[in-house]
Amino acid sequence: MGMKPALVITYWMSFFFYAAAFGFSLLRKKKAENSAAFLGSIVNAIGLAILSMWSGQAPVFQLYESLIFSALILFGVGICCSKQEEKFPNVRIWIWLEILLLLGIAGFAQKAPSIYLYDHNYHLILLFQILRIAVVPLTLFSSALYIQSRFDIREGNTSAMHRAHQGRNFLIISSMLFLTAEYIGIHWCLRGWGDFWQWSAGFFQSTLIVLFFMLAIHIPGSNHRPGNWRPRIGILSGFLILFLTVIRSVF
Repeated sequence: MGMKPALVITYWMSFFFYAAAFGFSLLRKKKAENSAAFLGSIVNAIGLAILSMWSGQAPVFQLYESLIFSALILFGVGICCSKQEEKFPNVRIWIWLEILLLLGIAGFAQKAPSIYLYDHNYHLILLFQILRIAVVPLTLFSSALYIQSRFDIREGNTSAMHRAHQGRNFLIISSMLFLTAEYIGIHWCLRGWGDFWQWSAGFFQSTLIVLFFMLAIHIPGSNHRPGNWRPRIGILSGFLILFLTVIRSVF
């Protein structure tokens, strides 16, 4: 079997297993949910391995590989930083939906590795791309926490405050990773173009993301009270970063 058919099969299998995890979560079948999610992550990782073998480089440079890499990271963060709960809804339900969103968008992207070959001897290029990708699943996880905290507030659940603070912490981590990536990108620019700033759509998008992170983190208000803008912006964070990432890759 060639690389292309194998890659398509891993895509659909991972989508199926993550969708099954979502379905089992709705049915409160926790063991089946765990099994389906772990099978989805294994096939997800196999797909990334196929891309690496096909291209001979890390699968972090093109939209399709970036999205399925993000899905795998989101799975890992969700499993490690959240727990299964009997109540409905819960954080993991939002995580499975966000993973399906990532894979759904990836379904419209070309299922092939990047045609661009980067300087593999310059490790900062790889680190820049990995950090930029990691920001997407971390902010999506933050959004999942903020969404669940809104439901907890309506139900009078005392965990609402904890989830909102946890969501803000992940926003802070995401902003730090993004700023680190941008600092690394400065060195890449100096090496490739002799200047640390080349005004373009990509640089403008980076500026928007930095400003958004600063707004989301510093806006006044409470994380755990109805009607405040801070949790609303927190909910939007992951989806906005994902949207900007897709737009940058497409255009």
